[in-house]
Amino acid sequence: MITRVRAAEGATFVPQESPPSIDVAAVRDCKVSPAETLRATLSTAPAATLARFDPYLGYTARHLFGRRTTLVTSKPDSQFWGSWLASNTTPDEMRLLAAKHAANVESVSTDPEVHSVLESRKRWFIDRMADCLRAGYFSPNALTAMQRMRQTRFIVGDPLSDQFLHNASGYWFGGDEVVLNQPLDLPLRHQRRALFDFLYSGTPLHELAHSGFSKRESPFPEPLEETFVEDCVQLAFALTDGRDPGDLYPQAHSAQDWRRSYIGRRKLRHTILTAGRDTIDLKLYMRAGSSEGANSRETMELHRAADASWGIRNAMQRIYRRLAQVERWMSLRGDNNGYLIKNKAAMQVVDELLRRPELVFGKGYKRPNERIGAVALAA
Repeated sequence: MITRVRAAEGATFVPQESPPSIDVAAVRDCKVSPAETLRATLSTAPAATLARFDPYLGYTARHLFGRRTTLVTSKPDSQFWGSWLASNTTPDEMRLLAAKHAANVESVSTDPEVHSVLESRKRWFIDRMADCLRAGYFSPNALTAMQRMRQTRFIVGDPLSDQFLHNASGYWFGGDEVVLNQPLDLPLRHQRRALFDFLYSGTPLHELAHSGFSKRESPFPEPLEETFVEDCVQLAFALTDGRDPGDLYPQAHSAQDWRRSYIGRRKLRHTILTAGRDTIDLKLYMRAGSSEGANSRETMELHRAADASWGIRNAMQRIYRRLAQVERWMSLRGDNNGYLIKNKAAMQVVDELLRRPELVFGKGYKRPNERIGAVALAA
């Protein structure tokens, strides 16, 4: 998701009232969206995707083929532009459309200002990571992560043809490239401003952090690995602004956050650290997350602290198992929104930790502060 955390300071916005002109021959071999790949994409795209890109395809078709051509004027109002163009363009017309779309995408991908902003943000984030390391929030393994970040490239992708970008603002799937979305679905006059707002948001940095920490064995299961990566970004912002990071849990959030963000999983992490007998130091958690893996010294320290706070051995592992179990149950019930499932599952485990911890830790479990005398770890 795009977590807007600051405005695009210093960015230059140049609204464009019409798509840039192109030399079709120069982009005929562009790999972004070959003609038949684009036709197949438009033919099979779900209605939500066609609706999202309907304005973009409409003004592109009108600009490319002419407002008064039969192809443009005969489109029924009830049909999306994507499905209309997929079924009614000739091979030559589809090649022109694919070339035009490729040029639109490439004009952003090769924009020097976009490249400059992304490189500047990368340097800024790596510098802030170094500040966090000096402040005791990261393990020495973070130095290796920062080196990997320096070698990572940002690529602005094709949100129409790349199915991963239909539901994500960016992704990292291995290697040394982070792929970012671009707002082709917005009116032209708003696209550049929205693009630079996005470049200055936390999303590119979140994916960059994934790349940096990718070579270690994560000490957390996938849902909480996402939380740790997001916490790295929010910690950098907090320290830069001179704020006490506290427990890094955002107290204010929108309803949309539950479907498109890590808010529920961050609430689970917040509960694990703060709702037991003792508050577990945020630095202990961050050092474990940035360490070499599940068997590192820092991770073992975090697990011992959690065992003591919750009064039971292997507390973290029990919480992880319960989270995976709840996620499986929710998936079987048919909800196909991955973000929503993970957030709802995390919030259910939060509620259980606060109200019915025996569902997480086993029958007969009692909170440490409900016992008389010294706390003894349960088996």
